[in-house]
Amino acid sequence: MKRIASLCLALCALQGCATSVRPYDGPFGVYSDVNLGGALTRVTFKGGPLMLPQSAHDLVLLRAAEIALQRGVPYFQSVYENLQISRGAAEFGATNSLNEVIVVRFFQKIPEERGVPYFDAADLVRRISAKYKTS
Repeated sequence: MKRIASLCLALCALQGCATSVRPYDGPFGVYSDVNLGGALTRVTFKGGPLMLPQSAHDLVLLRAAEIALQRGVPYFQSVYENLQISRGAAEFGATNSLNEVIVVRFFQKIPEERGVPYFDAADLVRRISAKYKTS
């Protein structure tokens, strides 16, 4: 009986941490974000076969900045980044694709610790939107 109660408690705890993925089709690919709890959010960008890795990185940061501004948070930092490039087999009609994942932490104030790189969300949206003409 104790094992069943422990299992039910564990499942309830896990379900409390689970959040829904919010997809967003942008002009350059598909984004999704998942709130990981507290100030952490995972942002994923999937780009098409002509996407350059630097462009994928810029666009996933753009989406993170947009999320920060939607939440009323002016600053964020990337605490984890992973870029995967999938190369499809041409004979099967598959194409290359990019999948960039970052985990960001949001801040109301500029981090006081020296050497902690952070982004100003409004500035980043302005610069990347102008670069890719997304506005």
